[in-house]
Amino acid sequence: MPQTSENNMILSLNNITKTFPGVVALDDVQFELRKGEVHTLIGENGAGKSTLIKIISGAHQATSGEIIFDNEKILIKDPHHAKRLGIYTIYQEVMYIPDLSIAENMFLGSEILKNGLISHRNQIKETRKLFEKFGYSIDPEKMAKDLNVAELRMISIIKALNNDVKVLILDEPTASLTDREKDLLFKNIRLLKEKGTGIIYISHRLEELKEIGDRTTVFRNGQYIDTLELENVKGIDDLVPLMIGHEVKDKFPKIKAQIGEPLLRVKGLTRKGFFKNVSLECHAGEVLGIFGLVGCGFEDVPRSVFGAEDYETGTVEVNSGLSFKTVKKQSPKSALDKKISYIPRDRKHEGLIMNLSIKENIVMSCYHRFVTAIGLIRRKAVREIANQYRDIMRIKAPNMSTKVENLSGGNQQKVILARSLCHGGKIFLFNEPTAGIDVGSKVEIYQAMNQLTAEGSGVVMVSYELPEIMGMSDRIIIMYNGQIVKEFNIEDASEDEILKYAFGHGNDENIAA
Repeated sequence: MPQTSENNMILSLNNITKTFPGVVALDDVQFELRKGEVHTLIGENGAGKSTLIKIISGAHQATSGEIIFDNEKILIKDPHHAKRLGIYTIYQEVMYIPDLSIAENMFLGSEILKNGLISHRNQIKETRKLFEKFGYSIDPEKMAKDLNVAELRMISIIKALNNDVKVLILDEPTASLTDREKDLLFKNIRLLKEKGTGIIYISHRLEELKEIGDRTTVFRNGQYIDTLELENVKGIDDLVPLMIGHEVKDKFPKIKAQIGEPLLRVKGLTRKGFFKNVSLECHAGEVLGIFGLVGCGFEDVPRSVFGAEDYETGTVEVNSGLSFKTVKKQSPKSALDKKISYIPRDRKHEGLIMNLSIKENIVMSCYHRFVTAIGLIRRKAVREIANQYRDIMRIKAPNMSTKVENLSGGNQQKVILARSLCHGGKIFLFNEPTAGIDVGSKVEIYQAMNQLTAEGSGVVMVSYELPEIMGMSDRIIIMYNGQIVKEFNIEDASEDEILKYAFGHGNDENIAA
């Protein structure tokens, strides 16, 4: 355990307040980081964690308060200044250039030159050496757009670690990582600790805190609540009341609805290199869970069903009441018209227009309902319907004109779901619905699923979180190597059986050799 002497303190934030128009994001908070410790930072979405790390990383400046770094009072002017000081931040949403290779992304802004020109050969060579150093294996020449979320995250982490890091900030670093990748990350975190690096670790996966953390600081509603030595915390569930102000009695408040007729029918869907011969049905009143390991191809299934990605063969059909109608390939408009809604994992790039308001994001897919015969928008009606769905989803914001880029991840997810409800969806495709969302907001998303199924909608939920799949599904489909290999009714499912098929060890005849 790191010593508590003042000389061992790498970073102190004292009496930090940060205000935005109409909202106090941080209210007189404090935070300390020792050299050679992992200090976890927890709280609900909107608690102030993101604002705090943006102040430390130079993306925001505090309205008041002081920052002490390496025993000196400083003002961190911007992210470039932070990096010069040795402060590096890995945000939850990975930043990359999709049409560049891994090696080009690794050296973006610090390119290796030869005779005044970028040396791609040397960049590939150095990237390969770097991956070997950190024990990670991937082709440096592979295009970034062809990588999955876990690979992008690992590359961004390694890129940061290849510097003289004094303070490393990790925001939800293990989201979507396999156990092997998580173990590799934790191994490198422990090596950094031995070198005296201070690490701020943000995660909604509370079970990870005691595994990797030394201390934890709890924020709630922009205020500092407490700092605890994790070795003295009996159980992670003891932290939840501190985070949300009350106990969560049921993490997965599943309410079983009456299962009705099929609403969605997918037949023989194949996208080369991603998934093969996927066939499934989702019924009214049902949550159909799809589970697999990173790289199994299941993330791409709902994207293709919705039309966001193309596929070579197969059909997607929706029950229109009298018959099943085909959804056009690569046409989200066709899917929306047939009442399919897609709630993506990547909220910022695929789900929202970040510089628009909450109101505009909620109603954007159904503005046509509020246009008069002469082409004018009925603004009062727009405001009323947006407010209605804000209340249904319990979106927390100063007002409906607030830009969604200023919301927490949980509230951004609620905006996407509010838009889907506003559009009148009947089939909801959730792609990792609670990724990067706090305990309280997770429960609200689950309750929204209950409401949807109670009203006769069908929900398809893709998730890497097995407890979530077990807790909220009526049926579970397991994918391995791009194919569906097993299906369970929830009454017949067990974690051991599900994992057996997810790892390719089941005896089902459909599993590819």
